[in-house]
Amino acid sequence: MSKQINIRLDEIHYKLLEQMVETLEKQGVKTNKTDVIQKALYIFAKESVLDSEIVTKIIDRNYTEFFK
Repeated sequence: MSKQINIRLDEIHYKLLEQMVETLEKQGVKTNKTDVIQKALYIFAKESVLDSEIVTKIIDRNYTEFFK
């Protein structure tokens, strides 16, 4: 289940986001800003902040609820 949030990005981060989406689309990847932000959060959580086991547990717990 998706939850909508509002975020504010400064000009630099907004331009980075737009450029990433544009580059991925040129490479043939069907994507959007939400996808890019979600992937960035996942990578940051897994590689910099949280233990990969915690990330896996969160994903497993939330995706199993999706299939009920």
